[in-house]
Amino acid sequence: MKTRTGELESRQLAGGVSQAAPGMAAPVRRQWWLRPAAISSGYPLVLLVVMVVLAAHPLRVPLGGETASIFDLALVPLGFVFLGRRLARRPMNWGPRIILVALGAQLAMTMLSSVWSVTLEGSLVVTVVAAESLVVYLLVMDFGSRLKPVQLAGLLALYSLLLVASSTATFMGIPGFGPPATAVNPGDWTNRLSHSLIGKSNNLATLLVPIAPVVWYAGRALQRWWLEAMGWVTLVAIALTLSRGALLSVAGMAAVWIVVQAFSRGALTIPPTSVRSPGVKAVIAVGGLVLLLLGLATVMTRGVSLGERLALSDNGRFDLYQEAITQASQRLLGFGPAASAVDVHNTYLQALANFGSILGTLFVVTFALMLAPWFLSAYRSGSEGTRTMTGLAFVGILAICAVESSYEGTLLRQLIWFVLALAVAWHAASARSAGGDPGWDQPRPGWSRVPFGRKWSGRA
Repeated sequence: MKTRTGELESRQLAGGVSQAAPGMAAPVRRQWWLRPAAISSGYPLVLLVVMVVLAAHPLRVPLGGETASIFDLALVPLGFVFLGRRLARRPMNWGPRIILVALGAQLAMTMLSSVWSVTLEGSLVVTVVAAESLVVYLLVMDFGSRLKPVQLAGLLALYSLLLVASSTATFMGIPGFGPPATAVNPGDWTNRLSHSLIGKSNNLATLLVPIAPVVWYAGRALQRWWLEAMGWVTLVAIALTLSRGALLSVAGMAAVWIVVQAFSRGALTIPPTSVRSPGVKAVIAVGGLVLLLLGLATVMTRGVSLGERLALSDNGRFDLYQEAITQASQRLLGFGPAASAVDVHNTYLQALANFGSILGTLFVVTFALMLAPWFLSAYRSGSEGTRTMTGLAFVGILAICAVESSYEGTLLRQLIWFVLALAVAWHAASARSAGGDPGWDQPRPGWSRVPFGRKWSGRA
């Protein structure tokens, strides 16, 4: 019996060669969209590198009466490439279907809310942002379907490196990396790691948090010291943003990892380090600690109080939470996204204020569903370690959403899904390399990928 992958390869080869009479050579169609996928595995990597560079430096350009980032604008031609590949039936790993369901539901609710929103223009902007997030996820999953695990992990490491380099330049006051002209308090942009284009340290930390565990683990699993080192650099950068939400999210990811290890049936041990020399290990550990201490010392010389930055006071957040709950009870379907009178700094309560108690609760449920593929046994994989680490990346984002408002921005949501999609594609590539597991398009024997109905648990 042919496997689905074998049938797909046969169909691709058949599409590239036309039928000919016996004794005559069949002419080969040279169109790039009909070639076997293995021949054209190079340009998707180039396109992902372009996306990484644009996502790390999302310059804004005038567009009518508003501005748009070059990352947003690049999604238009990339979207046409995606459509061309789909029409040509190029192989693609769609990832866990439940994530597509969650993203689609978020887009549908946002679009539907424009019917009763008190600010139609704001709702339309948020709808575009939600649509772009889905497009970003699909683009990464498509372009990354044929890449190797080390390539996908390297893209995440490159993204982190570019973010940290630009933020360090802002921190050091290098010309060209200064705070935006519209910054109310420019000092907030230069007294700790911030990004002059993406935003102050909370936004930067939001993007770095899901990268750290994936890149670090990939370095150890693939025996690539530069990936492992970049994981530590990312972790140090998170600390130097002095973002309490990010630090709490890192602690939460560590706690989830410990719990998963304790209750897992299989061994989820951390692979041995790629650096075997004790001397090199000591140099890396000491060097990382010195960089962290020097960074914190420099921050303190700029008038930043570590005690105030890391204090566990609520800073009036509880009042905002109460106000959001009150606003959610005023209208059954909410006021619409971007129409709320309160900035809650909590994505879930903000959803209740925006969409009302019914749709707002459903919006929150979509976030919870995103954890299912990484921690339910129904989605088990041939690479359990990478599956868990990808799940930790989602845990980090969901934890940050409880204390920050990055997900409600006009750019950060797309960048968040860019990072998460790279992590999902990395796990899929690792699973394929771990022993014939093709990912979610072909479930393991005895398991079903159907996310709803009687087979919700995944067992056939």
